[in-house]
Amino acid sequence: MSNRFGPLADEGEEMECALRVGSNFRKAPVVDSGASRHFFGRGVSSCVVEVREEEREFLGVERGISRSSKDVTVELPGVETVDGGEETARLDGSFSQVLQVRVFQPANWKHKPGNKGWRVSGKRQSTGLLARESGPTSSREEKGVQVAQEDKRVQEAQDDGRKREKEKKEKEKRVTRLLVDKKVIDVMMAHVNPRKGHIMATEEEVRNGSHDGAIREELKTFQRNEVLKVGGMRVLARRRVIKTRWVLTWKMKGGERVPKARLVCKGFQDDRKNVETYSGTVAWWALLVCFVFASSKGWKVGKSDVHTAFLTAQISDDVFVQLPGRVPEGSPEGFASGEVSQLLCAMYGLKDAPRLYGQHFKRIAGECGWEEVTESVFMKKEAGSMKAVMAVHVDDLLVFPDDPVRDLEPLRKRLEMDEPEILEYGGEMGYTGMEVKRTEQGFALSQKAYLESIPVQKEDLPRKSLSPELIESSAEEETDESLVSVMQKVMGVLGWVCCMTADLAYLFSELSRYNSRPSGSKLVAALLTLIRVREKGDCLQFSGVDNPKLALFVDAAYSFSCCEGRGGFEAYLVDKKESIANMRFSNLVAWKSKRIKRKLISSTSAELCALVDGVKQSFQWKRLAKALCMKPLEVEVYTDSAPLMEQLESGQSRREPRMDSLLAYACQELRALKAKVPWVQTDKQRADRHIKYKMERDRGSQAPKFVQKQMKRDRKVLDFAKACRGKQKNDSLGSSRVRG
Repeated sequence: MSNRFGPLADEGEEMECALRVGSNFRKAPVVDSGASRHFFGRGVSSCVVEVREEEREFLGVERGISRSSKDVTVELPGVETVDGGEETARLDGSFSQVLQVRVFQPANWKHKPGNKGWRVSGKRQSTGLLARESGPTSSREEKGVQVAQEDKRVQEAQDDGRKREKEKKEKEKRVTRLLVDKKVIDVMMAHVNPRKGHIMATEEEVRNGSHDGAIREELKTFQRNEVLKVGGMRVLARRRVIKTRWVLTWKMKGGERVPKARLVCKGFQDDRKNVETYSGTVAWWALLVCFVFASSKGWKVGKSDVHTAFLTAQISDDVFVQLPGRVPEGSPEGFASGEVSQLLCAMYGLKDAPRLYGQHFKRIAGECGWEEVTESVFMKKEAGSMKAVMAVHVDDLLVFPDDPVRDLEPLRKRLEMDEPEILEYGGEMGYTGMEVKRTEQGFALSQKAYLESIPVQKEDLPRKSLSPELIESSAEEETDESLVSVMQKVMGVLGWVCCMTADLAYLFSELSRYNSRPSGSKLVAALLTLIRVREKGDCLQFSGVDNPKLALFVDAAYSFSCCEGRGGFEAYLVDKKESIANMRFSNLVAWKSKRIKRKLISSTSAELCALVDGVKQSFQWKRLAKALCMKPLEVEVYTDSAPLMEQLESGQSRREPRMDSLLAYACQELRALKAKVPWVQTDKQRADRHIKYKMERDRGSQAPKFVQKQMKRDRKVLDFAKACRGKQKNDSLGSSRVRG
């Protein structure tokens, strides 16, 4: 079968498209908007018939018309034939390939009034087009025709068609969607910290009375601490009674399962308004500063925890609770099933219970001679010298004294606490999910047990190694809502793991952006990051410092494609005598990787933003270290940006005037810190690992060689401490002149 397209003229050519019955082809009927011009093919921008291209099967010929499995018939407008009459041509079975259609003019054709046509090069021409099956040609085709010049619009239509075809292929090209095995998701959702060792009790175990003894002990604790006012209470008007429930678990102690019962209230039912709930804990950087200070003093470390911490804090508001339905026989008097009681002290589950306990503990610690220097960090002085430091995380206490038992004894008399566990040389103890080791130089912190409990292996994942393509965002990547819960669980684990591994600050910062809109590739990247940490097994080392100084490294990367940057910093407590050439890599107390959201136009602006971010946080580090060491602390800020050094020295940004205010603020804060700003070479810049992938792509091997030679020049150190002293001297001279 052949589908012929013959021009309606005296002479012409035929173009054939041979098909076999049962074969597949692409169909796209297209008609030009002109009443007497009809082009076959695709991509004519002025078509009046919608292009509906799809895969079809050719069925054959029926009644002189080619048919397919999903045929489309197009009625063309009436056209004038060579004989002078009008016909309505019907188009069936047009094909996707572009057909070179030429305009034919009869040799003896003359313009007549009423002819429907158009002018090309000063001549009126008329064409039509008829689709039919193969067979004898009509008399119109037997007459000769003269070939006219090819119309430019045909070429434009062909170009447009090719362009749209290319765009369609690019649109259909999608990023390979990575699928995570359901078994991997299930084991991650079931993962728990092995140090907690809590296993939920089953209903059958509870019915058999496995936890009756633990329930009675919990109620005795409530009675001993006078948590509830029992004996029948009258609930105040318009007050809601909060219901309670039992949390029954098994806890591992000494290799044996021990039943544990906890009575908690449903805090979401609390109808109190404007309740303050903030309760601070020790910051991670503050805890690391305490380890550096204890290493310098050669002190021991002891830990202890407060029993039933929340039950010891009194509450002043009127709160009513209802006991659960299960209260076993032999319980303390006054505790009956479903009884309503008034709270006299805080209770587990109450939304302001952590805050009430925190205030209660700080009040008792102050009465025992402890002074809070920063949030949840306390110090004890005797005769003007430092005797002990204590860090508090809710009810877990970590004490750095020369004699932990002696310094914790006053607290143990006021609070129900465990016997302090002392860490000796070469020993190890656990604290809030980490292992603390005491070495000859000082201390070492790790998360070995926690990392080994992560039940994911490389063999279970579709990718075996991290790559920038997995981490960076893609506009064509689709979000999988079913992965939200597991992504949040994995990012929670990764966030705690990154507290020990500074190398992962960049990865955690990037992947946390997809916490609520995850995809398969981002989940795979997060799991590979956990595996990478487990394989490296990094730990934080701390050693003693006689005359400490704060060394802050700041760096940034800049993306020309999105005009954004990423900043990072690292802070160390080192000795004053240590220069950049021989500075230790231990005593790392703070680090961060942060995406700079504001639009920038140069890498120097990104460096300035990173500098400001690091300098602002340096005040709290300096304040705590100064309070513990009881001596002034020097601050040095290291940067590898020569343009930034020039801006700090001149006090103005020549190419970006809009950054002048931020530059002035940076200089002001550096003067307040009395900091020195030395320039370092890029290979000595320690903060570049927090912008690692950006550095590799934007500023890595593509950097010009002459820039590297220029960066090796020695540059002077900007001393903002001297500038501050000079300003104070000038101010004092000015004030004396005014007084004179």
